[in-house]
Amino acid sequence: MAIKIKTVQNFFNNATHPLKYEDILEKLSIPESGAEEFSKLLEKLIQKGKVVKIKGDRYGTPEKMNLVLGRVQAHKDGYGFIIPEDDTEEDLFVNPRQLREVMHNDMVIARRQTSRRSKKSEGKIIRVVERGNTNVIGKFERKKRFGYLVPLNQSILHDIYISLEDSMDAPDGIVASAQITKYPIRTRTQKVILQKYSVI
Repeated sequence: MAIKIKTVQNFFNNATHPLKYEDILEKLSIPESGAEEFSKLLEKLIQKGKVVKIKGDRYGTPEKMNLVLGRVQAHKDGYGFIIPEDDTEEDLFVNPRQLREVMHNDMVIARRQTSRRSKKSEGKIIRVVERGNTNVIGKFERKKRFGYLVPLNQSILHDIYISLEDSMDAPDGIVASAQITKYPIRTRTQKVILQKYSVI
């Protein structure tokens, strides 16, 4: 009989600590023939942020590992907050450095920790579960060798880089909509890179 995703989710919710993959198969009585199907199901839970994989190839729910699943709410001044999916949990402050790889409205998993300076609880972003933006509307600014979009939504903290060949010859100062094709990461410029956009 095929195992249901709800059954696996309930199993993790009731687990007292993170478990290794082999231990999970044993406790759920999943035979070797069902391991591949279970792995696909487990991956779906990981992608949704319902289950997290940590060091030592162990799996568990964010709540059991002092982790929080929530949406990023960025502020125009550069900092932000994580609004937990579980509304019984308090919002987590996020310092500007943590927002280098994420954008406003992204769904993330974060570790709750205490700031050395303020001694207050804040979030350290572990990974992005789901991107909250696929398009950005902003003012196009044309430079000599490139162009970029300044988002109208001030909660989007990154300027949007657009190569001139992808700018559709848009004039400087026009309001445009851009499709995001690459998101910011630490090893690349913080500006989001776009390839397509249409003049509004």
